[in-house]
Amino acid sequence: MLANSNRHAEDISKFYDMGDRIGHGTFGICHRGISKKDLNEYCIKQIKKGTQTQYKREVVLASRVDHPSICSPKSVFETQDEVFVVTDFYRGGELFDFIADHNMFLGTLSEFNALCLAREMLVALEVCHKAEFAHLDVKPENFVFRVPPAQVEDDFRNKLAGNLILIDFGAAQPFRLKGYASRSSQYDKDMDDYMPGEAATILGGTASYVSPEVLHGRFSSRSDLWSLGVTLFIMIAGRRPFDIDSNPNIFEKEVKLKITEEAALPLGLSLYSTCEELGLAKSSTISLLLNMMHPEPNLRNSATELIEMIDDILENEY
Repeated sequence: MLANSNRHAEDISKFYDMGDRIGHGTFGICHRGISKKDLNEYCIKQIKKGTQTQYKREVVLASRVDHPSICSPKSVFETQDEVFVVTDFYRGGELFDFIADHNMFLGTLSEFNALCLAREMLVALEVCHKAEFAHLDVKPENFVFRVPPAQVEDDFRNKLAGNLILIDFGAAQPFRLKGYASRSSQYDKDMDDYMPGEAATILGGTASYVSPEVLHGRFSSRSDLWSLGVTLFIMIAGRRPFDIDSNPNIFEKEVKLKITEEAALPLGLSLYSTCEELGLAKSSTISLLLNMMHPEPNLRNSATELIEMIDDILENEY
């Protein structure tokens, strides 16, 4: 049973005034809410049970963690047809909007700061993975700033710590057989998330960011790292590696086909490893990116290892 799920439909109005719609995603609509107790602003995510049958999993998994980099539910109200999930309200805007204006291709984001952003995202993912679930919809739209980020400056790393928040756990999936492998030597691609021979899982995610194995109904902690690699690619090149300009009705199908084809190529021939814009970054950063975007999940390092790799680059190259 969900937390506070014994409350009736009118209960949320006793605690919150629900105002304007402030955003929407695949799994719900977000409203601005004002607490009648403390008058503070909160975000209230409204989920229709008929369109999102896995709402309990979303709430349960997000509630597993209590960390400054994770948007966890503060309270949950459940009615016969809907669920209302109350979280903190973040004023800083989406990472997507930030990197549209601040990326290495435009010359408005330094490589140092791009690595700092990637590190903060990895911290959030490591928290999820240690709690034994994968987010599976990692993209710039699902990271928000607690408060508006300062102008990109030399001390951006210190200002960023704790200010970048991972949101929207509607696509998240728990590990079912084996927990998080923080070391590559411990990782077993055949046991991290599914039983050998088990039917493929129906998974969510966003086409341009989804990993090759997720396209085939498989996932693990390493699937999130592919998606983060796509995000780092954008911060460097100013564009996504798998964009296809086509009819929206067939966009997803074409992108999935493109990802599948690209992932089958050797790293030296694939689009994301030969992109000219990647020449803007140092070889150590490109090695980090290509590790995240390796077609084989068992050859991607863990979030823990990638954080260590970034710390080493920041310490020894800057």
